[in-house]
Amino acid sequence: MRFRIVYLSCCALLVFSCQTQQQPAPAPLLTTIQWDDDSVDRLANIIAQPEIIPLENSRDAAFSGINQIRYHKGHYYIFDKYGANSLLVFDSIGNFIRRIGRKGHGPGEFIQLNAFTIQRDTIFALDANGQKILAYSTEGVYLNDRKTAGLDYPDDLAWLSDGFLFYRALYSDEQPDQVYAVSATNRDMEPLQTDFKYTEQSPRVCFELSFFESDSSIVFSRYLNDTLIVFDRQGGIRETLFWDFGTAAIPRPLRSEVKAVLERSKDFTYLASAAVPAGPFLTGTVSDHGQRGVFLYDSRDKRIYADLTGETIPALPSNLAAKDSTAIVSWLSYGVKDNFIPSLGKERVAELLPALENGQIFLVVYPLKKNVL
Repeated sequence: MRFRIVYLSCCALLVFSCQTQQQPAPAPLLTTIQWDDDSVDRLANIIAQPEIIPLENSRDAAFSGINQIRYHKGHYYIFDKYGANSLLVFDSIGNFIRRIGRKGHGPGEFIQLNAFTIQRDTIFALDANGQKILAYSTEGVYLNDRKTAGLDYPDDLAWLSDGFLFYRALYSDEQPDQVYAVSATNRDMEPLQTDFKYTEQSPRVCFELSFFESDSSIVFSRYLNDTLIVFDRQGGIRETLFWDFGTAAIPRPLRSEVKAVLERSKDFTYLASAAVPAGPFLTGTVSDHGQRGVFLYDSRDKRIYADLTGETIPALPSNLAAKDSTAIVSWLSYGVKDNFIPSLGKERVAELLPALENGQIFLVVYPLKKNVL
């Protein structure tokens, strides 16, 4: 597969900004990535030998799955949304450090966590049902909370330099023209702006998380949408990445028919996961006529690396995170063990099987080779 990168200046794009500016903001860059079937740089050429990290499997550290990972100052912050509904902290070799917060209705307690973000040494955790954001230090100390009653139950959040960015999914019984996907507030939770109104073509399905972050940017992904929006930390749109899949792209009228698209997946090529920033890189999964693979886009030289075989990194749409700009992180549990056989080998997976059967979860860290760092 060959990727051709085309750059356009898009003066008509709306700049989503949370700060008043004296002069008009520069138009965000629109980058079109055209995808065809000739050739592609191999992902295996830039991925070093993976490191397997066993996460401590103790009573205090008990959790059943991973829905979000942030690597921050030598620690992995791991969010289990549907099992323990907990935010846990592990060190770089998998030792359990602490849990952040607890369930309840008091100060520092939550009803149901939806997502979290880390700004410097402060964790902001979204409790949509409790209609608040809880702030903790990275040491686990409760700091304060902010009410979100006016935000209509957001599903995801990211920090801005002077506020927050929120994502709101579209539900099956809602009129799309009455709901916006993205909204911004200041630090006092006063609304500033809404954007990306849903349409009749918008699917009523979303990714597990729609925001993924690096230190300087937020990448916004939408289900069955070939466009990625890159925000800066002031809330402005820095760049729009449009993936042009040509005649294999999903027709717009069909994008709301999720079941039909999945049944006809061999007819289409589309982004199959949210995109994760890792420094200058962007990684995620793509479905190419029914075959899923992991891609890595290097924004510095506009090169794309991909693997549709699973021999480098398994293409599990909800199992990708970043370790700064140095590695891609996935996680291995019993339910997905077979997906890791092509990249780790049957013997290595067999060695891990007893621990997997006992509920052990492993982080699998795929370092980027020095020649691309």
